[in-house]
Amino acid sequence: MSISLTTPVKFLRGVGPHRAAILEDRGLFTAGDLLGYLPFRYEDRIRFTKIAEIIPGQVHTILAEVTSGGGATVRFGRGRPAIFHATLRDGSGTLHARFFHGAYLEGRMKEGQRFVLHGKVEVDPYRPARVEMVNPQIESVSATEGAATDSTEVGRIVPIYEAISAIGSRMFRKIIYGILTNFEGDIPDPLPPQIRERYKFPSRRESILFAHFPPKGENVDLLNGFRSPAQTRLIFEEFFYYQLALALRRSRDHSQRGIAMRVREEKIRDAVKRILPFKPTAAQKRVLVEIAADLERPFPMHRLLEGDVGSGKTIVALEAATIVIENGYQVALMAPTEILAAQHYLSARRIFKPAGYGVELVVSGRKKSAKDAALASTESGEARLVVGTHALLENPVIFKRLGMVIVDEQHRFGVLQRKRLIEKGASPHVLVMTATPIPRTLALTLYGDLDLSVIDEMPPGRTPIETRWSDQSQLPGVWEFVRREIARGRQAYVVYPVIEESKQELKAATAEFERLAKKRFSEITSWLASRPSEK
Repeated sequence: MSISLTTPVKFLRGVGPHRAAILEDRGLFTAGDLLGYLPFRYEDRIRFTKIAEIIPGQVHTILAEVTSGGGATVRFGRGRPAIFHATLRDGSGTLHARFFHGAYLEGRMKEGQRFVLHGKVEVDPYRPARVEMVNPQIESVSATEGAATDSTEVGRIVPIYEAISAIGSRMFRKIIYGILTNFEGDIPDPLPPQIRERYKFPSRRESILFAHFPPKGENVDLLNGFRSPAQTRLIFEEFFYYQLALALRRSRDHSQRGIAMRVREEKIRDAVKRILPFKPTAAQKRVLVEIAADLERPFPMHRLLEGDVGSGKTIVALEAATIVIENGYQVALMAPTEILAAQHYLSARRIFKPAGYGVELVVSGRKKSAKDAALASTESGEARLVVGTHALLENPVIFKRLGMVIVDEQHRFGVLQRKRLIEKGASPHVLVMTATPIPRTLALTLYGDLDLSVIDEMPPGRTPIETRWSDQSQLPGVWEFVRREIARGRQAYVVYPVIEESKQELKAATAEFERLAKKRFSEITSWLASRPSEK
């Protein structure tokens, strides 16, 4: 059977109705879609490491046979995960494998079966004389595959695919290998010839064939780094499409009718100067000029304002808000937390007090009477700046004349959330702010629908922030430094990625608090406990 890009998956060998339904549920309808489902990793199964040649601490790929007795499952009680143990050999030695949550392997790893194991090998902490793999990637291999030269499992660089439901990596290899073996159709190349020539890219057909089943002589480390010419070309193609989509969206946005604000009038300039609590930096002036130029245009502004904490993003945003308010419109400022929203509300109320602009706070935690009053003020237009959290997205929040939306810590909000707030006005201008350092190239890639402004200068008198990086081996010195700073009357705080322990291999704040309090800083804990309580 000849196969083309449009051949439905249900007609491919080895798929069938059940697997076709699983693939179609993930958006894989045709052979072309499957060719676009690329491996996420590669294993060198040309030269397997002998068990006797294993170097503990390194990642190895082993071809071995389950020894007599097969594997065994150890259970520690109802509701607790089982651990599956297996012993394998390859003629040079014996390897132990341990699988957490491994009850599913019971009956699958039987005596005499051959498996490919890929993972990090460590010395067994309880039996230092033996080595083991913990939770390795495994795949069963038949004896004929072990000797075959055209096998998709051994004797080659093997692609590893992300499993979809019951369709595992092994089945994907068989299906995609079957497609490529019988493929007679064309694979159009979307990249313009001048771009392919400039970067010396291979054709799309060559790149796809290479990405699925690389030749034996290729460097596996280069493949797993996705840096081969074929992979680089496919990655470039994805970004090419992405940037093209952003360019089309930008073109659509610029054709959308927006609100052209008056900026150059003396009255508006004076209003902006009047709210300034301090002399702006050169960077703040430059960024305000960029924003003001956008506000003058007849299509909506979409701008990302980036700057370190303390660089003055908020005052620039309030200057922009002043321009919009002086043009007779309202401004919405959305923050990710009630604490941050309250800070913005108090700052704006203080700064806008001389100008007499009404400022309201809309958060879920306020009393109903206060929230109702804020909603009424917003709907009537009396509130010129409305600060809030996700509560601004709710239906009861109605603006009379929304002219600009400001989103602080924009990475904490989704695109659809931003869209819901924007839709509360008639094509309002949009300014999103972030303190997260984003290199310009990455910013243009991820936020290509936004123009970028950067405040790269701190106001005078700010204490410089010094950042140092240390690895795990240097932690004792870090804790000693913290102890000295505390002894000088200073404070320190430690941030962990999660609060409580989870399946992820991340340090948890609760467990680390107990450890630090009892072991590293026990004398400080005792001193705090001995202090008389303050009345």
